[in-house]
Amino acid sequence: MRIKYLLDASALLAVLRGETGADVVTDLLPECAINAVNLAEVLTKAIKKGLSPDDAREYVSRLKIPVLPLTQAEADGSANLAPLAWQKGISLGDRLCLATCLTHNLIALTTESRWPDDAGVSIQRIR
Repeated sequence: MRIKYLLDASALLAVLRGETGADVVTDLLPECAINAVNLAEVLTKAIKKGLSPDDAREYVSRLKIPVLPLTQAEADGSANLAPLAWQKGISLGDRLCLATCLTHNLIALTTESRWPDDAGVSIQRIR
């Protein structure tokens, strides 16, 4: 199946934590990828909550989500989004998610309500 969506860390964390919107993400997982930075955010938060690094990686790897590397295109795209980020309080990880969506023409899956609708990215909020 073709990749159509890019998971923000918050969307994958909703699945791992069993939060509202997890069902939306779970239904779409076969069409999802995540970028390396957002995966690092998920693993870090899982470890912070008490999982060992190995257990966190194993849990996420069972979901079989393709991981997209970051390139110069995403770095440039993130820099282009910086003015919007400063206005809306969007983190570097969130900007890289949006930039990855722009580079690969993907729809962002997120829980973030602060993300701008005028960033040129299709955004699907899971709750």
